[in-house]
Amino acid sequence: MRERMLRASVIRVLGDEEKPREVVHMWAPHRLSLAYAAAAGFAMFALAWVLQVSTVGGRVALGFAAASIAAIATNDYRVLARTNRGLVLLRSSRIRQRATAIETRLARDASIEPVGENLVITDWMVAGRRYHVMKRFQRAMSSMSEA
Repeated sequence: MRERMLRASVIRVLGDEEKPREVVHMWAPHRLSLAYAAAAGFAMFALAWVLQVSTVGGRVALGFAAASIAAIATNDYRVLARTNRGLVLLRSSRIRQRATAIETRLARDASIEPVGENLVITDWMVAGRRYHVMKRFQRAMSSMSEA
């Protein structure tokens, strides 16, 4: 369902002349993501202390929640699409997996290679930037890297 909605959003952004063959949703942390998360967590902890949240555990939990939200909000979300004209990198919505605008068209010789993985995600270098990609998009990324 999500992949179908993602593909439909790519079609809307690209127009009728270009047909996407494969689409991949990916994200990269902002360079200041850790600083933003730490600041948000500390600020929420301090606010909970000022508002007299009775337990230290509750204050810490609120701090972690704020830090998590800040980290997610500062990620750079992108969609990589292989079309009949080549590779296109599109901006993506922060909340839903949906393409919003074309960021750049990648050169035919742009490097796409895996650089690490764990149980849930694989890290890929796409045109010199490291992105995290869910495992469900692994086949499409492998196909794009071979093309």
